[in-house]
Amino acid sequence: MGKRFKFTTERIKKLPVPGQGKRAEYQDTEQVKLRLRVTGKGAKTFAVLKKVEGKAQRITIGKFPDISIDKARKEAQKILGDLVSGVDVQAKKRKEKAQSKTLKQIFDHYLDHHTLKPGTVADYRKKFRHFEKWNKKPVSEITERMVMQKQRAITKESGQTTANTTMRVLRLLMRYAVAIGSADSNPTEILSTARLWHKDKRKDRIIPQDKLKAWYQAVLGVEDARGRVYLLLLIHMGLRMSEALSLRWSEVDLKSK
Repeated sequence: MGKRFKFTTERIKKLPVPGQGKRAEYQDTEQVKLRLRVTGKGAKTFAVLKKVEGKAQRITIGKFPDISIDKARKEAQKILGDLVSGVDVQAKKRKEKAQSKTLKQIFDHYLDHHTLKPGTVADYRKKFRHFEKWNKKPVSEITERMVMQKQRAITKESGQTTANTTMRVLRLLMRYAVAIGSADSNPTEILSTARLWHKDKRKDRIIPQDKLKAWYQAVLGVEDARGRVYLLLLIHMGLRMSEALSLRWSEVDLKSK
């Protein structure tokens, strides 16, 4: 079979596999800029080959048979149109690939590239369950309307506080998606623009100054040593309750105090 022929499924399937470390390339006679490269391992990949300003550009379309011949021809025509119009096709493909990332992929990517405390990771995972139905949805397709509907649903199901903390996790992920080019804008900003965040209820747990001495003496009288040390640790170090409860000996430097 020659190097130029009309691509058909049957003909492509019968193409010989070149030797190890070698590759062969074929040209479609129907869409002359469409090429099919066959590697020594048998992989068959469609691409467009065209000279732009005297330099040959090769833009990969995808593998056969994942990409059908008809789709490869249509994609080749689209790419050629972009090249003629002066569009940076490679940059466009990189952007399209980035914006195809799903919310679940962004979530996993964020956890993999940030150093977070185990408790924080567990908290994020718990809150992320509210978005399970969006797992396979590209982040670039999440709209302001979807965000508002989700906030209302969480509020109705779990309350205002949970809605706030959960939507903050989504806001964090969307900001990250924008930063790495997987989304053009952050739809969670609508919550601020439209003033839809619920007002957080402040916890009134501060010990009045005139009762601090009495509280401290009461703590010293606590029989449970672990409970006593825990309360003293909070007051002396200013730690949060969750931080003190999750503290490990490996994180305590007695030499440097």
